[in-house]
Amino acid sequence: MKQRDGKIPVYLITFIAVLSIVLFTIEETNKIRIDDPYCREKIEATKLCLKGFSIIRKARDSLELTIDVINDPNATGLIGSQYSLITEGMSNLTEKLTTLNPNFSAVIVEMLKKCRVKSGDIIAIGWTGSYPAINIALLSACEVLKLHPVIISSVGSSMWGANISSYTWLDMERYLHENGIFSSITSSASIGGKGDIGIGFSPEGRNIIKRAIQRSYAGLIEADNIEDAVDSRVKIYGDSIKVFVNVGWGVANIGEENEELKLGVNRKTRSIRLKGKSVAKEMAIRGIPIINLVSFEKLAAGYGLPIAPVPIPTIGEGSLYYEERYSVPLAIIFILIIIVILFISMKYEVESLIRYNKYYTRRK
Repeated sequence: MKQRDGKIPVYLITFIAVLSIVLFTIEETNKIRIDDPYCREKIEATKLCLKGFSIIRKARDSLELTIDVINDPNATGLIGSQYSLITEGMSNLTEKLTTLNPNFSAVIVEMLKKCRVKSGDIIAIGWTGSYPAINIALLSACEVLKLHPVIISSVGSSMWGANISSYTWLDMERYLHENGIFSSITSSASIGGKGDIGIGFSPEGRNIIKRAIQRSYAGLIEADNIEDAVDSRVKIYGDSIKVFVNVGWGVANIGEENEELKLGVNRKTRSIRLKGKSVAKEMAIRGIPIINLVSFEKLAAGYGLPIAPVPIPTIGEGSLYYEERYSVPLAIIFILIIIVILFISMKYEVESLIRYNKYYTRRK
């Protein structure tokens, strides 16, 4: 009799390997979708955001303001000029294009929920005209979550933002409000610029902004310096604020040196040591959570959103809305199948070895 080498036959090993691959493929194609706890609110907010984008596009068409499809390839009407009389600083066009994604509404819903907001809560919003798409995304989140924002706007804008003289952020916001998209609207507005008092704008630029404020629903914040500008804002916000949301780099909102204020949600704000005078610093002293919406390419990457997407991404897809998990029951069944096959194979092999040893002993 031929001496056995004590190994499981190759054909059996091959069978087990092929079966394992087949079972893994079945497991991979039968993942379970687990919706995010706030999936419904996120989808509602992104749909509302898209509706807002559409209203802005129609309003711009009605004003016969040509859209530069080279710099605004999705033709949203939310990308302004490179230079204008109300432009207050440099900006990255790629970043502005990245903000034209309604899924940022879902990001903001998630951030607000992390701050434990509830329906009816009052939140403070400070933004500029630099990121109109994010402003719309934030308004959409507030509307769906039934929050009551107290909004203060700085009208000036960096490059490629809401910097068209006849079509400022306040004009966009008014169109949205009058068309019934959002119930909330800016209550007070400042000129913006350095010091939040218009430094850096020409006299004509400052007058353009003042006229924009006059044709809006907002009151003008007049201040002699940044300290007065901040104090005025804090007074307007009042004492019932649950969260402060900053959009952009407004100096009155977050100051000039804000390294301690991280991107996104800042919940334990009492431990943040901000320099200079700013609304964020006053909110931190009170221990009020701060959501800091800046650096949108980095923010997009952190939430799995594309950079400068063309076309505008679909809504309701990806990890913002749901998580795909492997089926635990299937995995247990498949593991048991492999274990049973291996056990039978090993049992057969051991029995064969025992029979061989007995036969070999008798021959001796």
